[in-house]
This record gives sequence, C-alpha cells and structure tokens, in this order.
Amino acid sequence: MTRFVFLFVFNLHWVFILYFSIKKTAKPGVPLEKRYSAARRAAFVISKKSRITLKSSGMERLPEKDGFVLFANHQGRYDGIGILASSDRPLSFAPDAKRENVFPINSVFKALDAKPIDKTNRRAALKAISEIETAVTEGRNYIIFPEGIYDDSKRNSLYKFHSGCMRIPLNTGCPIVPVCLYDTYKPFNAKGLRRVTCAIEYLDPIYYEEYRGLKPKEVAELVKSRISEALERLSAG
Repeated sequence: MTRFVFLFVFNLHWVFILYFSIKKTAKPGVPLEKRYSAARRAAFVISKKSRITLKSSGMERLPEKDGFVLFANHQGRYDGIGILASSDRPLSFAPDAKRENVFPINSVFKALDAKPIDKTNRRAALKAISEIETAVTEGRNYIIFPEGIYDDSKRNSLYKFHSGCMRIPLNTGCPIVPVCLYDTYKPFNAKGLRRVTCAIEYLDPIYYEEYRGLKPKEVAELVKSRISEALERLSAG
C-alpha cells in the first residue's frame, strides 16, 4: 500500500499525463494498436516510477493468430498493469463492473474496449460474456481473472476458478492461454519502497481439441491446474 500511495502522491502529475494520453486515443477510428501502445506505455512508466522489476516469459507460446482468451490468477492491484507491460500483443480486459468507472483505470478500459462483468446481475453478465465471444471470433484477445477476487493474505495461493467465463472458449472454440502471475501481490501490498520483483509467465495454449467435450467446471479445473503447476515451479526457484 505504501508504494500505491507513493505513486499517487509523488507522481500525481504522471498519473494525469498518462490518463489523458490514453483517454485521447479512446475515440472512434483510432486503431487498436495505437490505443494499446498508449496503455502499455502507461504500464511501463508506472512500473518504473514504482520501483517494480517485472520478469515476463512465454510470449513466444501465444497462438500465432489473434482471437484467444487468457485466464490468469489474481493477486493484486498490479496484475493488470503487469500484463499490459509484458504483452506486446493487444489485449483487453473483462473487469468487475464495480471498477468500470474507477479513476485512472477507466481510461484504459474505455480505450481497449473492456467488457465489464456485473456479478450481481446475471442477465448483464451473460450479455458481457456474449459480447466477448463476438469480439474473440472477430480476432480480439481478452484477459480474464476467473478467481474474480484477491486479498492481502492470498499471495501465491489460488482460490476457486469460477466456471461461467469458461463458456467463452467452449462457445467459440478459441485457444485458451493460462497465465501465471507470481509475486504480483508485492508491488502494492508490501510495506516500504524497496524495489520488488515479480513474474508473469504465459503458459502453453490449450487448444479446442484438448478441452472439447468438457464441462465449464472441468475447463476451469484444467486451467487452474496448469497455473498451479507453474506457481509451484516458480516457488521452487
């Protein structure tokens, strides 16, 4: 939390500069690549100003063709920032609807065509999932956190992976990319401003042939098991 406060108090001018640079791109007709570039630049600057070292790997494993969904474990406020900084392939988000209008991330959500999911409204949630399915079939890539929540005590453990979002690959047949976030809870949870290191690893894709015929809960368990194995490996050093 100390680092989070430091970012907003001592680098507030950068927060506003980055916010408006992203907001400027969130207009009809602006290519996705330009919008994503602005959001990714913000992620780089925030990481640098916050004294965060991010180690990313596995980008070469991503499917050659766009139109896939990424499922990642959720550890803290830095997760989305780290994913933006680590991926040179344009991605978008499916955030909790409660965070849709929160400053300053609302500019990123708007620029990248995020699809907020309202967990309290089943009809609205299903509509958002349907919109993501359409976007994926049209070649967009979406990152989703199936756990839905995080807290300060979670760290590198995993909570239940909710199965509702697994209907997206089941209904579209798109590749699934499990993403392992390791120690990403540290940047904005740890006390002090000492430099911290965290890691993001893009794991081998799960193609339709592998999950075809599975139920949503089974797909959720499959994805969770892949991420769990990666967490254990990274924890072992």
